[in-house]
Amino acid sequence: MGSSEKTILTHFHPDAVELFNVTSNLRRVCEELKGDPNIRLNPQGAGLFQPVKPMLASRAYPEGVMKIMGDRPFTVETKFDGERYAA
Repeated sequence: MGSSEKTILTHFHPDAVELFNVTSNLRRVCEELKGDPNIRLNPQGAGLFQPVKPMLASRAYPEGVMKIMGDRPFTVETKFDGERYAA
């Protein structure tokens, strides 16, 4: 069909993709949002005793991070497999 979870979740609820990206929990997405677009999420999808997707940052070299982030503040974490940045 050529449909991804993003396509399906976008049609289910406007906040479904964001919640799924944070929690990786389809059951939670369906139970909390129930397809009603008037139910909106708080900015944080994570909560106590809820699993989260630990590494949402992207791999980048330090030189490129400054160009990507512009004048916005950012944090760089040195990892054995490369550098990661997060806004």
